[in-house]
Amino acid sequence: MNSKRRFFLLIIGAVVLFLISYLTAISKTLTLRKQYRSLEKEAFLNKDVSLQFQVISKKQVYYDSILQTMNLTDTSLENNFLKTLNAESKKGQLKLKTFNTPHLFLSDDAKYVSYDFTLEGDFINMMKLLHKIEIGGTFGVITHLDFKKETDFRTRKKSLTSRVLIQSVQ
Repeated sequence: MNSKRRFFLLIIGAVVLFLISYLTAISKTLTLRKQYRSLEKEAFLNKDVSLQFQVISKKQVYYDSILQTMNLTDTSLENNFLKTLNAESKKGQLKLKTFNTPHLFLSDDAKYVSYDFTLEGDFINMMKLLHKIEIGGTFGVITHLDFKKETDFRTRKKSLTSRVLIQSVQ
């Protein structure tokens, strides 16, 4: 055999040996490597989930405590507002004369709800009540406030009434 033929057989033998080794070992190694990398990514995401769960549970406890301090339950906002309004008006010796149904207004980007109610009592207690409602609760902003001094001609007593509009964005 001459050297050219030996060299040619050596090259062909090396190529055949490379193909056999690729089919038996290297291809399996590459697929296992892909699986390992995908499992690593999944493990990293799962490690992050437990941390997110802890953060979300702490947020839930915090928001529940806020709702508890505002004395709000899972009922509608209107019921919570009326309950708060009644409780605060009793504290301030005020009388809630009327509470009309909320007015809904749909704008291009938001839904506005207006609450209309009338209070009777003295000026200072009304202002305290309105301040507590606007600042202390999340019921909205006072958009209109109208005070009227009325006289009851039968009893000749004078009383102060106020009509209040509170608007909130939902």
